[in-house]
Amino acid sequence: MKRYWGFRIDTSARQREFLAEELEKGNLRQGWGYEECQNLNNPNVEGSARRNLSIKKNVKKGDILLVPDIKGYGTVAIVEAAEDFDSGYRFDRNNDFGDFGHVFPVKKCENWFVRNNALVSGDLRSSLRTPMRFWNMDHCAENIEELRNQKTDENLRKFNYVERIDAAISSVIGVHKESFVHDLFENFNEKFSESDWEFVLTECLQRIYPNYIVERCGGVSEKNHGADILVKIPSPLDDSMYAVAIQVKDYEGKSSSYPVEQINKSDAYADWHSENLRLIEKWVVLTKASKENNSELAEKARESNVKILFADDLKELLYKSMMATREK
Repeated sequence: MKRYWGFRIDTSARQREFLAEELEKGNLRQGWGYEECQNLNNPNVEGSARRNLSIKKNVKKGDILLVPDIKGYGTVAIVEAAEDFDSGYRFDRNNDFGDFGHVFPVKKCENWFVRNNALVSGDLRSSLRTPMRFWNMDHCAENIEELRNQKTDENLRKFNYVERIDAAISSVIGVHKESFVHDLFENFNEKFSESDWEFVLTECLQRIYPNYIVERCGGVSEKNHGADILVKIPSPLDDSMYAVAIQVKDYEGKSSSYPVEQINKSDAYADWHSENLRLIEKWVVLTKASKENNSELAEKARESNVKILFADDLKELLYKSMMATREK
């Protein structure tokens, strides 16, 4: 059974550089090994070095060790034991420091992360603050495996507190999006019907596109242009605007071609084909109808350059509106 361990090192600058270089060679070194009497293979190992016996006895081939700060402050290297430490351990003080004699065999470090990465859980972040030189981290196994499987570039991306809050919210929304969107759509259908949807869509589109002008245009003039909502998009070059005309129908089941015929009236509506306003798109929104039941209508719409938003498209629009509101 694979186990997970924390392994703390000396974090002084020169020592850390040496320890990082050794790690790349497959040598995970630990301090408190500056005298021959501290060799862990010695049955009478002396003093503070005895505390390293638990490392030698407990780590088995394939276990995962997290090594804080070896690649810089706030970083954590993820390494895998190449052998059982009990048999693979050796004692070697042949270095500029005459210390760090305890050498444990590991595979070359393939991944590491920063502590304030969004994927690092609160439990893992808390465990990494443990002051001990060696401790068990089995309770963080799932999160550690997620970090091992995520690309190093992503693991090294630092997140501030606001980004971490947003990431936590987004991860929950992502997991539950399908049920959330379904419930949101059902709730809207319970509270709104028929002409109410004109108000709903006007509000939703304005939230998604705050720099556009979204206005209801139904009423008496609708018989001339066939639209319930007009979206005006500022031109990037002058004071003129582009327009999207939208017809909204609270239909379900199979629909006739009437909504398409109605929105097509906007092609001949002079006010939307002027020097200051030019119609560029026509939409029909069917709040409850599905695309599967309306293949003939979809074909009719394509022939007239009309875009149709069916119920599933409306669900996504409502979701985008909700997310836009959250991001403000």
